[in-house]
Amino acid sequence: MKVRAVRGAITVDKNTQKEIDKQTKKLLTTIFEQNNIEVDDICFILFTVTEDLYRAFPAAAARTMGLNNVPLLDVAQMKVENSLNMCIRAMIVFNTEKSLNEIKHIYLDKATSLRPDLNSAERGAYNLNINIAIDGPAGAGKSTVAKILAKKLKMKYIDTGAMYRAVTLKALENKKETEQEIIDIAKKIDIRFAQDKIYVDGEDVTQKIRDKNIDNKVSDVAKIEEVRKIMLKSQQQLAKAKNVIMDGRDIGTTVMPHADFKFFLTADLTERAKRRYKQVSQIDKNMKFEEIKNEIQARDTKDKKRKCSPLLAAQDAIIIDTTDKSIEQVIDEIMSHVKGVGSDAL
Repeated sequence: MKVRAVRGAITVDKNTQKEIDKQTKKLLTTIFEQNNIEVDDICFILFTVTEDLYRAFPAAAARTMGLNNVPLLDVAQMKVENSLNMCIRAMIVFNTEKSLNEIKHIYLDKATSLRPDLNSAERGAYNLNINIAIDGPAGAGKSTVAKILAKKLKMKYIDTGAMYRAVTLKALENKKETEQEIIDIAKKIDIRFAQDKIYVDGEDVTQKIRDKNIDNKVSDVAKIEEVRKIMLKSQQQLAKAKNVIMDGRDIGTTVMPHADFKFFLTADLTERAKRRYKQVSQIDKNMKFEEIKNEIQARDTKDKKRKCSPLLAAQDAIIIDTTDKSIEQVIDEIMSHVKGVGSDAL
């Protein structure tokens, strides 16, 4: 392993904690994703900000991303005549096997002017200016496909189902059962996505939310109308930045009704149960195939019959039956539709 440093910068529109928080997370998330940096790899992060910004806010934002044990330093940037204003710079020192030539420095928004020598891909700037919605029932392969596509197209992946799982997890952990108690959790919960992981109130819950107990309860939480409204607002806010791939059950119909591309993945019940059984049996050896099949069927029924944003293919969605197709074949089919948009990425 070698110790390397990656640099990045981003601008903000307002000197407020909310705006600095949002832009800092955007910068760090992009640096992490483009350089495959895990939290445990990081030695320290140094932030510098222009004198027109509160210098403590970037580090505060980083703490909410699960970087609780990473040393964070913040210093005021020296004033340079005619330099960029309202700018956050970051230097991340981390352990890696990458060579110097493989390090991708990230300059976003107006900060791209600081490194005109880098092309858009080297800056880490996303080449596509589109949103992609992927819907479908449990076991259709939408999450696996969405993750691969996001990496292939250098887009940000948002697992909306994980957001409902996160609320469900908090409800179970705190023994909250009534609708109002669960709504209160949804209002207060802090959900963050970074490095293919999901953080809830600063804790990495990527594995926890896949527990069988969550599987059995998440539909009941997701059907609460007020919870869906709260999650919808967060999801639509994430989609505003474009270059987002979201998967779920109501993305094309409700969350991103104006998405540039909409896909609805499906597969027959038995095939979906086989996939889920293969996944779950690695964790729980006592799990029975028929039990999983029945659970998926029950989940389908709940998702389709709920009053608020039921599982439904958008009228303009492209339907893909994945029953007899490999992941690679599904990816190729989706790529054939996206082909021609942002040729640099494809």
